[in-house]
Amino acid sequence: MLDPVYVCGPHGAGKTTLVRNVTADGVIAQLSRLPFPVQDVGPFERAFVRAAVYFTELLIHRAVCGGDPQTPRIGDRCVLDTLSYIRAYSKLRWISNSHACELEQSIQSLFQETAWPKTAIVLLVPPAELDVRLKKRANEGAESLRWRHEHRDFLFCLCESYREVMREFEELDRTRILWLSNAHPKVMAERARSFILDCHLEHVRTEGKSATDLSGA
Repeated sequence: MLDPVYVCGPHGAGKTTLVRNVTADGVIAQLSRLPFPVQDVGPFERAFVRAAVYFTELLIHRAVCGGDPQTPRIGDRCVLDTLSYIRAYSKLRWISNSHACELEQSIQSLFQETAWPKTAIVLLVPPAELDVRLKKRANEGAESLRWRHEHRDFLFCLCESYREVMREFEELDRTRILWLSNAHPKVMAERARSFILDCHLEHVRTEGKSATDLSGA
């Protein structure tokens, strides 16, 4: 089963720029995303709907990758982002511990049926700089501050939660992760591009070996 590589990280970390730079030459393709219609709801509902959207996207993206196995593909955000946000919501008591456990257990049950995303690029910047970037975007009129992104404690908790969740997935050997921090965009794009191509080659080889084993059985 061929998987895309997902770019994860808080809003404002530079995911869109990274994806644009990585796919500029057409060798790596960007996967489309489903709309997220729920905006003015609480954190529990947001996380629940996000997880369902990412689950659906994962199935669609795997079908797209399987239909054209020669093209490596990159996606923007996945369920690992949702788990990181849930962790941050819980730290700030925006959702109760019982609600956080309920969400995580529901996500565990849902994704264990199809397996978790195999590969991810985690893009993190210092929370203080993230705060500056988001407010600059809002002041320039590029976009308004998104849900509770004006809350500095949230940004600090969110970055901490990303580190915790991604390390847990690495230790459990669920997801292979490339960590990127606050380097020059071109440097990060080149590292990401090499990572994606290496992962894709490994997946193609694994798929080919599995098909050979089945045909010889």
